[in-house]
Amino acid sequence: MPRILHLASQNYGPQLEFVRAHRRMGNKSLLVTMAPSRYGHADELCLNYPLLGSRPIFSLKRLARWERLRYGWRPGTEVKTLRRWEPRDPAGRSFYRFRDRLWMGKLTEVWDSHGLADYDIYQLDGGVCFIFGDEVLSRLKGAGKKIVTMYYGSDLRLRGAIPAVEEASDLSLTCEFDHLALYPRLRYLFLPFDSSQCRRIREEVRPDAARPTAVSTLSGEAGGVVPGPPRLRICHSPTARQFKGSDVIIDVVRRLERRFDVELVLIENMPHRDALRLKATCDLAIEQVGNRAGTGYGVNSLETLAMGIPTCTDMTDEYEEFVPDHPFVRVDGRSLESQLVTLIEDEDLRRRKGAEGREWVERRHDPLSVVWELYRLYREHGVLFEGKDGGQEGAR
Repeated sequence: MPRILHLASQNYGPQLEFVRAHRRMGNKSLLVTMAPSRYGHADELCLNYPLLGSRPIFSLKRLARWERLRYGWRPGTEVKTLRRWEPRDPAGRSFYRFRDRLWMGKLTEVWDSHGLADYDIYQLDGGVCFIFGDEVLSRLKGAGKKIVTMYYGSDLRLRGAIPAVEEASDLSLTCEFDHLALYPRLRYLFLPFDSSQCRRIREEVRPDAARPTAVSTLSGEAGGVVPGPPRLRICHSPTARQFKGSDVIIDVVRRLERRFDVELVLIENMPHRDALRLKATCDLAIEQVGNRAGTGYGVNSLETLAMGIPTCTDMTDEYEEFVPDHPFVRVDGRSLESQLVTLIEDEDLRRRKGAEGREWVERRHDPLSVVWELYRLYREHGVLFEGKDGGQEGAR
């Protein structure tokens, strides 16, 4: 049976779902992260690398213009070509060489004690190896290990591919539809997502699966809200407002608050467990408009769909053709208000879309189904071969 190590800068949720699914399939697996999750997701082996992801480091890169030189990107700019990451100035190269030395010290402390050389497949979630230089990568390839890269969004869209990693990669994957146009070598894979936690929290927080229809305030006394059913809650949970079209979303829902007994629930800058419980109190969700950082949806929408919450998002025609069975209420900046009004006024529609969303997540994003597809891609690209007993073996 293959031994599969996943390496990520931090655990955003799907990384650990991959590892758990591998184990359920009877394979040895481990999640190694470079830093603790900023949102409180669980870690397995965390390397606690210094000079990674902190505000002072981000500020230093911006002041030194390393980020702009590396990315060549500003919020709201459409990315149309694949970026190749490299520090382009002597100061940037010196910084990354210095940081690699620090990281190698941390890595050496655990390499043998945790058997990190004993795996057959190294899936680099985010497309980054243990250090940015190629020392560890060359060692793994020299030992006959298989390298798989998996991209999740801004890693490829903004930072770009690290040339040495992609040259060493036996298979390159993405869960983002727009990435396919940037890098034709990529193969698409749905994110693994265990919906049971979201269902459980929803049942605890909101045992009533749907609220009654909201009543328009315009039919009551001037300036007053008609007494009646509980207020409908519309949530929006951006990790970065400029990427999600949050300015448009907030403006639309604020206008609707003056017409209906509804309220906007902004969910941001809080631990993941708290965000989940707040989402579970809501009746409608809005992922994004404008397609400013990809199109469609991410883990945020999987959580609301798993809770049975009708979820609105923007998507391109091409993406809708790619996932024609999707359960989303498709919106853009112009149609968002009218679509929300329809959902607010139609309780049966809310119930139907909520049920569709929950079923779709459980079918499309079930971790075992996703990992079966991952193994199929492994075999197709020579990362795995069929063992004599019919099981999967690590390619050697």
